[in-house]
Amino acid sequence: MSEIEIKPCPCCGAQLPFQHITFNCVVLRCDCGLEIRNGAAQTMYKRDELPKELEPYSYEPTGLVIKNGDTEIKYPEHGYIGVNAIAALKHSGALDKWNRRV
Repeated sequence: MSEIEIKPCPCCGAQLPFQHITFNCVVLRCDCGLEIRNGAAQTMYKRDELPKELEPYSYEPTGLVIKNGDTEIKYPEHGYIGVNAIAALKHSGALDKWNRRV
């Protein structure tokens, strides 16, 4: 598995300038307010929908419980597999935009 680099925030220097906005989405948005347009990425996939290039960065989300109304669906019944947030941003193309900035 190769190392993927994310540059720190140019405004405040935060080393991990991204936020999870839902259980399966991450955005390039720093706590200081700086964000990149169209900087979102999917971090959870159904097991059979996981892109091949993200397989080395995947993990079993054993603590994930999905609520559907009053029903709780626990691992492994929900069938989701997680992906490292930085790898997901790289896969979406957003990380390359973030790292290219002046």
